[in-house]
Amino acid sequence: MTQASDMHRGIVASQAAADAKVTEQTVNRATIVKVNGSIFMPSDTRFVWHTPLDGGSPALIFNEAVYAQEGLPVLTGIPLGSITLQILGRDPERVIDSPGNKNVQALSNPHGADHAWAGPDLTYLYLEALVPLMVYPSNGTFFINVVNGDYIYNNVRKTFNGALSQDISSHQPTTGQGTRYLGVYLDSNNTLQFIAGALAALLTQVPPEPAWPTDAFRLSVIQLDEDQTGLIFANVVNRRVIWATETLSVGGGGTPGPLDDVARIEAELDLVITQIAVDNNL
Repeated sequence: MTQASDMHRGIVASQAAADAKVTEQTVNRATIVKVNGSIFMPSDTRFVWHTPLDGGSPALIFNEAVYAQEGLPVLTGIPLGSITLQILGRDPERVIDSPGNKNVQALSNPHGADHAWAGPDLTYLYLEALVPLMVYPSNGTFFINVVNGDYIYNNVRKTFNGALSQDISSHQPTTGQGTRYLGVYLDSNNTLQFIAGALAALLTQVPPEPAWPTDAFRLSVIQLDEDQTGLIFANVVNRRVIWATETLSVGGGGTPGPLDDVARIEAELDLVITQIAVDNNL
């Protein structure tokens, strides 16, 4: 088969598929492949070769959604309002679950491996970066907001709907008092509460931890100094945990016990840590 006829066949096949699907958005699975030694259409690299997962010959398809690489699992379809069959994005299930596929470069942009484990620019995920139940300041004032999210409390999953513009100015130390931590937590009724910690005389000191109530599900502490004029992100110190145990599911204090339920800190990322009836000796 000549290169010209090869390209023509691919374009005709793609357009035929598009003509049949202009009235609906159908998502299919496919894999980017090489034809005649290249994944690209020679005259236009916006078109790449792909093979449908359910079988069939390689065909050209429009792509502006992914960094094209041979073997990359993708989702294809016709976006509503378009007549062009195109790659919609990576196929996340196959990217994650491909047996034995550990080649990070094959599944991400070229710089992706730099940020992966053992890469030169390793990316760490800090708890402060997790959005659900995050406490954050509001525009440099003494107001704070709390993001909605799910959490485990006494082995029961609860949902907090979030809170906006919570004024904490009354907890700021007055002149000469120094600094303190203000604890932010959810109580047993799923209600947002605050508890002021003891004062530290010097602004350079780390304030003592608040005396958390036994029913507290801790979210954060906020450092308040006597001379502050507002809050910044650096004043908020995380106290959330990403798992729930028999003793840690209330407030995050006590002695670690067995993991006994599903703990989920997230709504968008599906970060799930699950263990059921773990032996106490582990």
